[in-house]
Amino acid sequence: MRIKKEVLCFIVFLFIMGFVSSVYATDVAYILKDDRFVREEIMGVFSELGLSVEVIEDTQILTKNLANYKLVFVDDAILRKTSKLPVYNYPSVIMNRNYGQEWGLTDDDGISHLASTAPLSVRLVDNGVVQVYTQAKFPSGISIPYFYLGDLNKAPGFTGIARTYTGNAFDFGDVVSVAEEGTRLQNGKTTGGKICFFGIAETKYWTENARDLFKECVGLVAFEVECDNDEDCNDDNEHTEDVCENPGTFDSFCTNEEIECLNDNECGEDGFIGNRFCSGNDVYQDFKEFTCNNEGTVESFCSDGTNAILKEECSDLCLNGECVSVECNNNEDCNDSNERTIDTCINPGTFDSFCTNEEITC
Repeated sequence: MRIKKEVLCFIVFLFIMGFVSSVYATDVAYILKDDRFVREEIMGVFSELGLSVEVIEDTQILTKNLANYKLVFVDDAILRKTSKLPVYNYPSVIMNRNYGQEWGLTDDDGISHLASTAPLSVRLVDNGVVQVYTQAKFPSGISIPYFYLGDLNKAPGFTGIARTYTGNAFDFGDVVSVAEEGTRLQNGKTTGGKICFFGIAETKYWTENARDLFKECVGLVAFEVECDNDEDCNDDNEHTEDVCENPGTFDSFCTNEEIECLNDNECGEDGFIGNRFCSGNDVYQDFKEFTCNNEGTVESFCSDGTNAILKEECSDLCLNGECVSVECNNNEDCNDSNERTIDTCINPGTFDSFCTNEEITC
């Protein structure tokens, strides 16, 4: 009984160690033919992104559990043991031209290449044309190529980030391309993680544009994309403006900036304020009106203004915010139609006016 208990404890220990190992595994499995030819340009990008790297020669593939890495990077070389390297099962960055058919990226025609007498450029899907090599030719005089997934050959689930560019409106395929997890490949397999194909393989001649594209390619596989569009940032709050910054990239993030007001009503209720008052000989009252400026945007703000509004036109006088009557404006207003009285208006045209009708004795 004691032996069985010790065996059980040992098994649990192995399980825990295996779990810890998988959680804290190195980020990148860098697969190449010969570890003497690790590319410093590639390592520089991994370092910048904070990714740890284990270099694995192709003959060592069987000794590694690739599921323990955040992503698999396959360098450009003719590899051994490729049948034991099902990269489509893992999040992968593929910078290898030789196994497009085997890995299901393309049909039987495989991965294509393009070269020129001028330094090569690519057409970015969302931002124009950029040069990706610093020069057109190797010192030997042979043109420096890049590789691409031809439109007629690639698995339908791949979406281009950078396309071939030949100086005109025609392009042939994706130089940098991404397939999401669950994509059906040309070999009938389904991707077990996101795959990014990167065809600008001559890293020694990279421009900054090429380096940035590789960084984006790695980032899309290694990190979660927070948002692809503004709708992904919707916080169900109508009083925020929801924006996806750097949409569709690993640098994407959401902002939900406050909107102060959507309409005038949110700034206050319009209405009369204070007491009535006299202006001239009429009655007025202040009216306060609220306004939402730039309504519905992050630049919105509330303001208010007050205007004196005519409430009543007085026929005689206004006193303390009310219309009052004047008894007389002149002596004629005091006429009592009696010729034996003297008709007089005292304080004519004022609130204190009044009439006297003094009798004439003779």
